[in-house]
Amino acid sequence: MFGLTLALVARQAQQPEADPQVLAALSSAMDGRYPRDWSEEERGRAVAQEVLEPRLSILLLTSAASSLRGSKERFYTTDT
Repeated sequence: MFGLTLALVARQAQQPEADPQVLAALSSAMDGRYPRDWSEEERGRAVAQEVLEPRLSILLLTSAASSLRGSKERFYTTDT
């Protein structure tokens, strides 16, 4: 559920009408990673695009692979 929430935040942060408080929070989370002359909006959007989304994609793939592996084990296991 946490991953879904982060995905929604990342997606919302990249919208033109993104909440300035969300962008500020994302910006401060990675303080020092992006140029100081960038606005909070620019830094917040960069964090969403370059930090959150790639990590969430990896988590989603890992979760899907685990689910698939578990369903295959149940499929091939027979009760005798």
